[in-house]
Amino acid sequence: MKKSDLTGSILYTFPSLSSTHMHTHTQSYSLHKTLEGYITLFLISKCLEYCVLLQEILIPFYLINLSTLAEIGL
Repeated sequence: MKKSDLTGSILYTFPSLSSTHMHTHTQSYSLHKTLEGYITLFLISKCLEYCVLLQEILIPFYLINLSTLAEIGL
């Protein structure tokens, strides 16, 4: 007896079991995907925040260095 035959016979014998099980499985899967999406968005937003902070910190140094180099004549 193949696994699919066994599953089919169990689902045929207990149809209510199949619908609740599948429903719960689908709900947990969609919840997992939603959480995954939220975590991804959170990480992207944090990365963008750090990029902006780095720009705010590094650009003035970069501009100071350019002006210093210009004063030196390089």
